[in-house]
Amino acid sequence: MEDKKKKRRALLGDKEIKLIGNRPKEMQQIKGKFAIPAARNTKKSLRLKGLSNGTLILSTLPNIGKHACVRQILDVEEKSEKILGKKIPIYHVSSDEPEKWGEVTEIHPNVKAKGYSIYKMNNEEKKEFLNNFGVEVENNQRIAHGLFGIKNGKIMTSLIPTIQMGNPDVNRFLKKFQSKIEQRNHADIIIVGAGAAGIGMGVLLQKIGIDFIILEKKSIGESFKKWPKEMQFISPSFTGNFFGMPDLNAITPETSPAYNFLTEHPSGKQYAKYLKGVANYYELPIFTGVEVKSITKKKENFLIKTKDNELHSKFVIWAGGEYQYPNDNPFPGAQYCIHNSKINNWSKFYNGEYLVIGAYESGIDAAYQLAKKGMKVVVLDSGNEMTNVQSDSSYSLSPFTRERYLEQKASIKIVPNAKVKEIQQKNGKFIAVTEDGRTFKTKTKPILATGFKSSLSLIGELFSREQGVVQLTENDESKKTKGLFLAGPQVRHKDAIFCFIYKFRQRFAVIAENIAKRLGKTNNAKKIIEEYKNQNFYLKDLSCCGDDCPC
Repeated sequence: MEDKKKKRRALLGDKEIKLIGNRPKEMQQIKGKFAIPAARNTKKSLRLKGLSNGTLILSTLPNIGKHACVRQILDVEEKSEKILGKKIPIYHVSSDEPEKWGEVTEIHPNVKAKGYSIYKMNNEEKKEFLNNFGVEVENNQRIAHGLFGIKNGKIMTSLIPTIQMGNPDVNRFLKKFQSKIEQRNHADIIIVGAGAAGIGMGVLLQKIGIDFIILEKKSIGESFKKWPKEMQFISPSFTGNFFGMPDLNAITPETSPAYNFLTEHPSGKQYAKYLKGVANYYELPIFTGVEVKSITKKKENFLIKTKDNELHSKFVIWAGGEYQYPNDNPFPGAQYCIHNSKINNWSKFYNGEYLVIGAYESGIDAAYQLAKKGMKVVVLDSGNEMTNVQSDSSYSLSPFTRERYLEQKASIKIVPNAKVKEIQQKNGKFIAVTEDGRTFKTKTKPILATGFKSSLSLIGELFSREQGVVQLTENDESKKTKGLFLAGPQVRHKDAIFCFIYKFRQRFAVIAENIAKRLGKTNNAKKIIEEYKNQNFYLKDLSCCGDDCPC
């Protein structure tokens, strides 16, 4: 079983080593039964309960007889209170025999942190502990250098250096941990959502020097993590930054998913990793695990209520996205179906003929994935997407999707003008009934590719609508609530739909420029906004959006 675990590359000097297991995720709950024997400044073993209450730091050490480990012990001890602003418990866990800790006491008697040793732990409990933190080294009794910021049994942030020989960057780790545990209750701008729009806006505001914080219900790039494993971006990534042509899927002019992952069509997990990398590089003030319950306008300021706190700001940028809000009840009987956003992996589908309801991007993607695995698929199209070819990719299927459909065309039957009225279940079969009375039967659960609802339902009363479309000013500000801006795929202006990253990223600078002007930071913003304009990251004149390609 161990050989099937994910292995990560690290370097010990010139020697490559393999770290076993996954790097901890933000908000990951520590689990398992283990007792790490005490070695210094305590007589009690370190158990799960000891890591489950309050805020603390856990540090893992391969060899406390070496300089790098001793430096890590000292740096965490000396800098944690200064950077975090308060004393918190620090637990050091080493690979060495407990007696080795005597050397630390002899040379550095003022170190107060508690020390523990996994040297004599039984293998099962050791595995339980190491599985939580991902610091096990392949074919080695030693563990890797690691720093973990923990609050109430959840890992808020971690640092496991790729270069294991040197000293970990304790300063950066502590600053990041501070941003996680000491959520501020006021900022000039509060951004809701740490996806592509939220992080893209955050980077730009940081460059300008505007005060902001980002609130995220779960973790950075959460929507992308929920994509089926096989799902890819339909817009191609290509590194052209050197020539002033940013990657289509980049959220800042100077970064590129293609450069990071050497792939033209990134997966959801790859893109979430890209977003996290950008957030870490710019050290954005992101608070994860914070669910916004309500937003109200009080005179000139906003009151943002979360589960545990109340926050205030002059402006709010809603970047909540859509993928976490599937349209999974579009007609009677939808409960017999499975929405494509609930599918983690298409390999779980086998042996049968499948019915896909919806023939836009996600519907054809679902059909392609199933056909590729040898299934027969019928796609019910409410219109006739395959014959609908327009220059605006928001209104017709992408070339990437069409190419994949043609690749598996023999196994995919698309039925045009088949708008589903209801789903029935009879005699162990599922029956899709269209509005014109046709029926389509399948033994397997139909797959809904019916799109998504808006995340704006939470604050819908702060926006006005016309024919269901949110009404925005030319600066993407709510026409109903001054100071509330919308960023991301829900932005609409007449016939212009900004549903792809390369579209809605062009509105970041429009929002930032307007807010900077109101905050009296126009001079700060001028150079940065000009750079965004030069990199095709600024689109304010929407008259160009109606032009068709001549050929």
